[in-house]
Amino acid sequence: METERKEHFADGCQYAAYWDVFAREPELSAHFERSHRYRDSAQLVDLGLVTRANDYPTP
Repeated sequence: METERKEHFADGCQYAAYWDVFAREPELSAHFERSHRYRDSAQLVDLGLVTRANDYPTP
């Protein structure tokens, strides 16, 4: 778990803060109803989140 690994900036204190909030409020969710489950990089292109360089072939 990120809070135990402490491999990020400031020992992952932001992860610890998130963990504390979710522990205090179990009904809280970080899920957004319009979210998409990650499939692959092509999906990110389709969603317009990234672009493909013209030099690379289309899969």
